Amino acid sequence: MISFLFTVSQPVRVLLVFLYVGCIAVLSLLPPDDLPKVPLVAGADKLVHFLMYLIFSILLSWTLKTEIQYSRLFFVISVTIVWGLMMEYLQLKMRAGRS
Repeated sequence: MISFLFTVSQPVRVLLVFLYVGCIAVLSLLPPDDLPKVPLVAGADKLVHFLMYLIFSILLSWTLKTEIQYSRLFFVISVTIVWGLMMEYLQLKMRAGRS
C-alpha cells in the first residue's frame, strides 16, 4: 500500500495538493450559516483544524518528496503555518461571522 504512494506521478500529487488547499479555503471562508450543524464537544473545532492542516502538511510533504530531502520539511511547515494565518486574516476581513 505505501509503495503505491511513491508511484503516483508528480502532476497528480500537485493536483491533489491544490484540490485539498481549495477545499480548506472554501470550508474556512464560508459563512457559518452555510455549514451543516454538527453537534460536537466543546473545543472539537480545534481538533478538526489540526487534522485539516496535518493532512495538508502530509500531502505537501508527499508532493515535495521530503523523504528524499529532509530540508524541505522546513518549507512544508512554513507554508502550512502561513496558509493557516492567511485563512484567519481573510476570515477577519470578510466579516462573515468566522473567526
